[in-house]
Amino acid sequence: MDPLGVLTRANATTVSVSGLRWVLLDLTPRQYSLLRRVSEGWTNQQIARRMGLAEGTVRTHLNNIYARLGVGSRTEAVTRVFGLSRHEIPFPSR
Repeated sequence: MDPLGVLTRANATTVSVSGLRWVLLDLTPRQYSLLRRVSEGWTNQQIARRMGLAEGTVRTHLNNIYARLGVGSRTEAVTRVFGLSRHEIPFPSR
């Protein structure tokens, strides 16, 4: 659907692509990728190892994501972006 991971369902600017309504997020591809892992239930430490980052960098990315989305927690961010609980989102296995 969206190879760069910048279009998804959320509360932001709505656009139409191929007759489907999508929402443009103000997240970088790296932030979106990190948030997808959060939605799968990964810890900051797991995300850091998988993405080759320091755990502090993961926390910084999460804080920036919260600020951009206007939320205060992991759960709110995942819900705002994906609109579903992490158990309802189809992801490939790790």
